[in-house]
Amino acid sequence: MIVAGPFSQAHLDFARMREPGPIELEAGVSSLVRDLLASRRHLLRQVEGVRPHQVAQRPAEGEWSILEVLAHLIEVDRHYLAEAFAIHTDPSHVFVHFDDERWKAENRAVRKMPLREILDHLAASHREVIEALSRLTEGDLQRAGLHPRRGRYSVRDVFLRFPTHDQNHAEQITSIRTRLAEEQKAIKPRLTHSAPGKRTRTRGSIRLIASDLDGTLLRPDGTVSEYTRDVLRRVVERVPVVLVTARPPRTAQLMARAIGIEGLVICCNGALVYDVSTEQIVAHRPIASDDALAVIREIRTALPGASFAFELGMAYGREPSYRTQAGHDGRPEDTEMLVGDALELCRVPVTKLIVRHPSSLPALVAALERLIDSRLQVTQSGGPFVEISLTGVDKASALAALCAARGIPAEEVLAFGDMPNDLPMLRWAGRAIVVSNAHPDVLLAVRERTASNAEDGVARALDRLVLADASTSVADEPRSPPFWRRLSPARNRGGPV
Repeated sequence: MIVAGPFSQAHLDFARMREPGPIELEAGVSSLVRDLLASRRHLLRQVEGVRPHQVAQRPAEGEWSILEVLAHLIEVDRHYLAEAFAIHTDPSHVFVHFDDERWKAENRAVRKMPLREILDHLAASHREVIEALSRLTEGDLQRAGLHPRRGRYSVRDVFLRFPTHDQNHAEQITSIRTRLAEEQKAIKPRLTHSAPGKRTRTRGSIRLIASDLDGTLLRPDGTVSEYTRDVLRRVVERVPVVLVTARPPRTAQLMARAIGIEGLVICCNGALVYDVSTEQIVAHRPIASDDALAVIREIRTALPGASFAFELGMAYGREPSYRTQAGHDGRPEDTEMLVGDALELCRVPVTKLIVRHPSSLPALVAALERLIDSRLQVTQSGGPFVEISLTGVDKASALAALCAARGIPAEEVLAFGDMPNDLPMLRWAGRAIVVSNAHPDVLLAVRERTASNAEDGVARALDRLVLADASTSVADEPRSPPFWRRLSPARNRGGPV
């Protein structure tokens, strides 16, 4: 491996770490060790070749530098390890969430530390994690306590969080480097004069606003306040607003009409784009039927007790056992829902495959990520289930395609979200803001925040950024013709999720 930049020998040794040779590990422990080593090696590769002047540079005020991301990883290594051993020692342990404010207070000097020193500390902290894990047995991994938010929370669940956390911050480091490089390239053009009669567009321009629905724009009860509705009404007069949601089109269009948003809606985590005025699908990236049938068979073999639901374009369905696992047995049956065996119902392209299982959600996610092949990917939208879609399908890819068709660069997109499935979109957009009630991984990845969804956080941010200072926040050139059209009525149809 050729490494450019200020890497210490300790870091190089760590980057080449392999599973402990002389120690005979149980299969479950060995698998976790491999995952942890692979995820950390992948993260460190994102730092290779970074220029010394970039490591402490922040891409924007209030956001993290690469040094701060790495320092945070050291703290979280210790935090997760403490969680694991608290459960192992005392299942009744009361959990304390990671204190982000305390971390910031204790790490104000981190930007003055050399990268070499940070990497040495990071190597040492991860070795502690690997060595601790290597001493555990399969029985140790099964020990569980009760987490106030996560429910049943085992030692295995804690260690499963490490690779996901590393992946999130690997993407963040890549994003930081890309934005710093773009910023450097943009310096010279900004100093040039624009042609007569034309306005120079800056990175601060907002030409499109993208927002998630549940947990972000919607209040906890699934509604919006009159204040939010009024702000959105005034904002869409200046800037297009696109709803980007995990919801299927049959419920997403109803929410759009209730909120007062016009236009195309990105649904099913980016797998489908729906025109609510014509009630037509305008873009669709489903899983091929053969691939869906193959993965259903593999999941049934590896995870007995799994049940399935599915989005099939405008149709939707579930297995009988899915209704029971979801706790919906007492609810009225949806007469439009297809009910039957997954292998029979998925003989058409599958927009999104939804999986439930009696095991804990982190364990299910980890099991599916190991099981499915590279053509498919696992996502979470906040519910007690896991979604499988075509690889490369996410909110970012769908939003990028929509913006590219209209000549809107990522730098001029403002995005709002709250859950891990929003992270690709939040990292793609030129500016990202998360509500204060967001998932912990999202709060760690995105530094700019607004109030919670219960406190109209998105509307508050738009009021401040778009309405209060529209002359500097919104691009001046006209948008013609507009692609937002009036929503038309649609039937209120339910779905499996």
